[in-house]
Amino acid sequence: MKGDTGGRIATWMFLLVYLILALAAAGENWRPERAVPLAAPLADFPASIGNWRLSSCDSLDPETLALLRPTDYLLRSYHHPRFGDLTLYLGYHGGGGSGEIHSPRNCLPGAGWQRISQETVQVQSEGTLVSLEGAVYGKGAQRELILYWFRVGGENLCDEYLVRLRQLRNALLYRRRDAAFIRISLPGAATGEQQLAALQFAAGCYPQLCRFLPKGP
Repeated sequence: MKGDTGGRIATWMFLLVYLILALAAAGENWRPERAVPLAAPLADFPASIGNWRLSSCDSLDPETLALLRPTDYLLRSYHHPRFGDLTLYLGYHGGGGSGEIHSPRNCLPGAGWQRISQETVQVQSEGTLVSLEGAVYGKGAQRELILYWFRVGGENLCDEYLVRLRQLRNALLYRRRDAAFIRISLPGAATGEQQLAALQFAAGCYPQLCRFLPKGP
């Protein structure tokens, strides 16, 4: 118990020092936050990722769009001849007054979905090790595998609390709060092979995403 208490204290001390340093740096040269544009239009995102082929381009309903308020977004279905369909959602928030990222931890339970399991997994993509969250959600008899991660100021993250801290730091130090949320959804009770295929899709997506999302400060 003492070890746990000490760890929590150290974490809060780190966060406090982190915030003080950021505020001190911002106080020396404060300027309004700026919007950061995408590096390329999301409409040009590839129609093929490995053996997955684009099957449909979809739109968010007005209610969801009003809630999320992304600067831009991508909502597509891709089909694999063996593993069926999956959905790719990319929501980009460029800062400067755009909406905030909503994590599945909060949104899905609000829509009646319950988290059955969750773990952090990693994929290797062109020399970069990307950590992402892999979760299974259920709603009645329905099941859905969800892989997701965030990209904030050119940095990959899978912890939504760290996302907020990075956005705060970037806003104070670099006048930017841009962030993207990437989610890959595979409906049904995914088998081990389907899960592996979804991870391979994520690995194939990653270098493409880097072409469209802004670089770091």
